[in-house]
Amino acid sequence: MLEVLKETGVGRTFVVLFDRETYRPYAERLHLSLSERVRCFLLFSKRVDNYSWSTISSNIVELLRDKQIRQVSFVVFESAGLIALDLALNQIKLVRSIVFVDPSFRSDSSYINRHLSWLEDLLPMGLPFRSKIEGFDAKPFLQRVRCPSLVVKSGLGGSYSQQQGDLLANHLPVSWKYSLTGEDDEISALCDVVGRFQEVPAKCPQKNR
Repeated sequence: MLEVLKETGVGRTFVVLFDRETYRPYAERLHLSLSERVRCFLLFSKRVDNYSWSTISSNIVELLRDKQIRQVSFVVFESAGLIALDLALNQIKLVRSIVFVDPSFRSDSSYINRHLSWLEDLLPMGLPFRSKIEGFDAKPFLQRVRCPSLVVKSGLGGSYSQQQGDLLANHLPVSWKYSLTGEDDEISALCDVVGRFQEVPAKCPQKNR
């Protein structure tokens, strides 16, 4: 369910988590860059879906507890972003900051759920169609996420991940957006922006709503 690929570096702790091979080059290079300055775990998980997300979250909490780590910064790719959101909501003191790359805040991004999302966004009160659908949808709880967050769009993300990223950045109380589109070397640009983002204080003013 969860594989620890590497653990290197010393100092403040970072977790780089991905669940798709497509993002492996990004994750591996980022881990290498971060390890020069901090302690960094490179984790690969089973695909995050309706049935796996809870177990993956628990596995990460257990791993960090065994390592006696009290606080981490996350860099998460695509649907692995849901794991960071779950931990930010339920393990508040554990999560210092999050960088989302092409994120999703729902454990099921199937066509049916995408269509339901579109319908829900049309009505203020939403629709009752999800009552019997398993999984975790973080959207109703985004206002409770207090840690600083950066939402990054890469060339690997499609229109759906861009839409999810925009919604995520707009709803999170302390968040910024960054696009890698047009960069000659997206991975180097990602390493740079993640490094600069970590200078942001753990406690920042929230957006005015």
